[in-house]
Amino acid sequence: MSFGADDRVAVPREAGQRYDTVGLLVAQTGDGNFTAGAATLVSPCHVLTAYHVASGGERIDSDTVAAFYLGIGDEGPGVEDFDHFELSSPARAVVWGDYRGLKEHNGPPVADDFDQENGWQDWALLKLDTCLGAPEFGHGYMRLRAISSRDLMRTGTGLDARTLGFPVDKDPSRLWLDPNCHVIGQIYSSGWQHDCITLPGNSGGPIVIEDGKNG
Repeated sequence: MSFGADDRVAVPREAGQRYDTVGLLVAQTGDGNFTAGAATLVSPCHVLTAYHVASGGERIDSDTVAAFYLGIGDEGPGVEDFDHFELSSPARAVVWGDYRGLKEHNGPPVADDFDQENGWQDWALLKLDTCLGAPEFGHGYMRLRAISSRDLMRTGTGLDARTLGFPVDKDPSRLWLDPNCHVIGQIYSSGWQHDCITLPGNSGGPIVIEDGKNG
């Protein structure tokens, strides 16, 4: 959903570009189909994404494996319009949030409680079989700096942000950037709120608050 004009733009995915650390993560679902979303290299060998993307709609465990695609080329999961990547690697779940689907609970009150908590728990870190963030591939990885909810809220104004992903209403061969949105803060109990354009396909993609001083 969004308010105001749609100012999203496509950004390059080849090595050496500003956001070339963001790729596509594909996971098989229990019914033989697949889920797809974004994931970001956060070390030479690890990607960070959303739990519900990495799990394929199932529970994550130590046997969970997805496929990560990066760069620009002709590789992909063999699905029409998605075979536009240069590099790929299996991605194996290492650590993840305590995310629980609503089908695991009985009754609306309990479901509502877990839906709120899931905002904080919808994350997963996966290790790549091939370390695509290593120097020889030229993409590197996104260097993260933690900020607490308390420190964010103390600013009183929110922070300028950008989002990246593969939204369903745009060309899936491109990575799309919302260049001008804001992280507002923690208004209620399910994570941080923002005004960035968010559609299926954005799941797992980063909301970037750029640190101009430290990169």
